[in-house]
Amino acid sequence: MATITIGVMDPPYESANTPTAFRLVDAALRKGHNVNVFCYEGATALGFAGQKQHPNPVHGATLEAEDHPNPKEWVKSLLALHKDSIRTVGSDADVIDAVASTPGAIGFVEERSITDRVSVVKVDGKLPMESGYLPH
Repeated sequence: MATITIGVMDPPYESANTPTAFRLVDAALRKGHNVNVFCYEGATALGFAGQKQHPNPVHGATLEAEDHPNPKEWVKSLLALHKDSIRTVGSDADVIDAVASTPGAIGFVEERSITDRVSVVKVDGKLPMESGYLPH
């Protein structure tokens, strides 16, 4: 059994990346794999109850042309189907706890939330808050 970690950044309705990630999560869980999913940036809105499909005037697409799965329904379905395999967290402190207690886990938190309970990954030799770290 493998442990798979997936990071999702796209907000609802942004691209096909999110449904593809949901399909991968579902397939991996069905096969008994451990799956870590980290939703950050726009993806934190994937489970919002107020979502509804809408036309996309920027791309000139009608509501019918934009007909695709509603991300909140995917999240609801995955949580219901795999409730014994899914652990949700509600804060940066919870992410730190989950990462600290799960070998090989990776988490994304606000830089100011980092504690000495976890190791921080350098990017291009830089740590968060150092000059030249990834642009935000």
